[in-house]
Amino acid sequence: MMQTGNRIFAAASLAVVAAIAIILAQARISHSSPAEAEPQVPQTQPYQPQKVVYHISSGGGWFKHDHIQRLQNMENHLAALPAGDLSLAVVLQGNGVDLLVDAASDKALASRVSALRDRGVKFLICRNTLVSRHIGIDKLSGARAEDVVGAGVAEVTRLQSMGYAYLRL
Repeated sequence: MMQTGNRIFAAASLAVVAAIAIILAQARISHSSPAEAEPQVPQTQPYQPQKVVYHISSGGGWFKHDHIQRLQNMENHLAALPAGDLSLAVVLQGNGVDLLVDAASDKALASRVSALRDRGVKFLICRNTLVSRHIGIDKLSGARAEDVVGAGVAEVTRLQSMGYAYLRL
């Protein structure tokens, strides 16, 4: 016969296992690939060509999750429009520069950033951040001298004055 303390322990253990199962199921749903997603919903109207600046000024978070989410947003945005209909600039400022710093040592991140560059996405890097954080351009995945802008906020403002819509990620 099971004692009361053992019953409480068994019930609490079962509750913990159930909670973990629910969390894992939700994580699988939120991170599923398009092939696994249910059901396919057709797009009802096409989008017009767009010019957008993504402003990133925060780091990657736990396990680089925020980097991954931001890159997914960019990939989804590109997929939503016909090829050539999206002019996308990504301004990296402050801790946002960590995207390219982390990609320098993470092949999966580097591959996604490279694929986005190949599709015309421009990653623009704040010089003020590089100087203040003592980061050389050689520490940034795929960065070139022409990717460095004087000031991230000034570049965002310049792009907005050229008709780019602003999105902060």
